[in-house]
Amino acid sequence: MTLAVREWGGGNRYAVLLHGMSASSRVFHRLGPALAECGFHVVAPDLPGHGRSEPDPDASIESFADAALAAVPARPELAVGHSMGGMVLAVAADRLGAGHAAYLDIGLTTAPLQGDPLPRMRANRAQRTAPWLRAERPWFSEDEVAIEAEAARQWDPATSASFVRSAAGRDLTPRDASRSSLVVAEPSDYVSAAERLRLSASGFTVHAVEGGRHTLMYGWHDELLAALLEDLPADLLADLHGAGATGSS
Repeated sequence: MTLAVREWGGGNRYAVLLHGMSASSRVFHRLGPALAECGFHVVAPDLPGHGRSEPDPDASIESFADAALAAVPARPELAVGHSMGGMVLAVAADRLGAGHAAYLDIGLTTAPLQGDPLPRMRANRAQRTAPWLRAERPWFSEDEVAIEAEAARQWDPATSASFVRSAAGRDLTPRDASRSSLVVAEPSDYVSAAERLRLSASGFTVHAVEGGRHTLMYGWHDELLAALLEDLPADLLADLHGAGATGSS
């Protein structure tokens, strides 16, 4: 499968951004340009069944990882995965070979499947209208309400349900966690205290964003960007300084 891709910046210092379920690459409408201004060439695909990419009702977490790997450059300096995108990043991590991998508000052990996820996802898609988002996500800007409402219309729940079935009851932790971090909302509805401790013990650096919510890239953009840059090597940041070039496609 060929994925639609959104890009910001240029050059050969790459950052890869993977969005979460029911979203699209547009979720990075602030983070992508900010990383480009830091000097990165930012590449953000729409994952299968999301945004402008085709659905795949037989998808698995492995097929998502394969599609993402085919759409992004190998060995990027930075890879970021939000929620479901973090799960995809974990499965792809060994082959992607990122200099640093950051997982946004997602644990990497999954619970066994409890019933068919498809009806719940269809109901979630139906309710994610602009009025519902304004009421339930008051920290979203009007641009972000529009981005999320559009993404819900584009989202294929059958693709995501197949993904969830394949990912249930698994430990997705990458073998090499020495260049990995977890950026978690505090409190988090998605990452338990036990999972934070487990990932920290396995080598992850853990950052907590006090008062944050799951969509850290929206209401907590500055805190998220600071956490991502904090974990990058000083020599890379020095090389990037002044090299940023903005743009989008």
